[in-house]
Amino acid sequence: MLLVAMKQKLLLICTTLLLFATACSTATDDDMSELRTELQEAQTELAELKSDDSGADESGREQLLQEILAEPELGIGRDLAECFIDYVVDNSPLDFEQWNTLGDDYPVSTEALEGLSQEEMEDLLPVVVTGIEVCGILDEEYEDADTGDYSPPVVSGEFTFELLTEHPFDCLNQELDVFVDVFGIYVISHSSIPTEYVEHSANVVAEFMDNDADGVMDDPEVHRFLVENNFVVPVWTEALREEVFPSLRGTLCEDNLGWAASMYYGHDQWAFGGIKQAGTWDTNLEEIWHVLSVGWYETYPEYFGDRPGSRLADAMDAARGGQFQTVPSSYPEGAWYSYDDYTCNYDCQMHEYFYWILMANIDALDPVYTDKCESSKDEWYVCTKEELQQVDPQAYDLLNNQGFKLPTNIPVGNYQRVNE
Repeated sequence: MLLVAMKQKLLLICTTLLLFATACSTATDDDMSELRTELQEAQTELAELKSDDSGADESGREQLLQEILAEPELGIGRDLAECFIDYVVDNSPLDFEQWNTLGDDYPVSTEALEGLSQEEMEDLLPVVVTGIEVCGILDEEYEDADTGDYSPPVVSGEFTFELLTEHPFDCLNQELDVFVDVFGIYVISHSSIPTEYVEHSANVVAEFMDNDADGVMDDPEVHRFLVENNFVVPVWTEALREEVFPSLRGTLCEDNLGWAASMYYGHDQWAFGGIKQAGTWDTNLEEIWHVLSVGWYETYPEYFGDRPGSRLADAMDAARGGQFQTVPSSYPEGAWYSYDDYTCNYDCQMHEYFYWILMANIDALDPVYTDKCESSKDEWYVCTKEELQQVDPQAYDLLNNQGFKLPTNIPVGNYQRVNE
């Protein structure tokens, strides 16, 4: 019975008390009076809503989070919204014994703000303002709340990728001699690989990380994880890989680089100009996403964690017709995701599933462009975003309705900063 009033009331805190904190940090008596008036008006409206709220399910912190993310005037990303909610709840001067428990650890109720005295509202206001400052809601750039030393790169003007001859980790320089720094994520290669292949892969990395090409990382938290864990995207041959790996043993590189997938020259497909122009598939869309998606698994484990119980796992279990820790001898009738590689365990199956649903969601599998969906139908046959919404609503909801800034455009291997 918290749903309607809860979301209305706490959104009101974020929209009126916050006011993006510009005025709040130097609030005058008139400001306080105006805020109290707005709150009192909202209380009247909420009282009317209560009669319609009796049959609603109990909401939780997640419900509040979704409502904040869905409010366009706030424009607050998920990480900042979560930070703000946690701070206000943890530091509120209100008597929590009066509040119903929202979820397991977040005490909030529909009565929380009703009947607040002027003194209590004035006590609450500094907490809201401080929460805004602590979480950096007004900052133009994301800042690491723990160390303050992380700021994602912002590209201004024309940006080109420079082919470097050295990596910051000298242990990588023993067998490799071509590197591209893509927003702190390195494409690693060798001079025996044609330059255009390395550059294409580097551009796909950039297009995945800054898919709207506005010069700002789409998800700073995911970007931070990949950079801080030194993730690399190899573009090499199998023979070169077998030379490189032994040379890394016992060095800094062995335990301090992030590995997930590779592009193999002479084996994988490069669609120069993009799949629409080339008319063929681009393996970069799969393998590079396998690297970058690790940031999503680790940053948002409740949603994208590659283990049972995450929303991604629940969606995959539905798509496979059940939760299978190993590949079953046969999939249930009606399953639309039926990957049958017996060496691929549960988390591996999730990685493949995440790739498939993202490709469908950005229409990269549309038969108009390539035959990838047709040739993969024994494993996955949902080809377009429209089909994904119809066939796999859990995946569609996760990708489109949960406030995440996932890629929506098909990378073509030509990252270009949009005009400011």
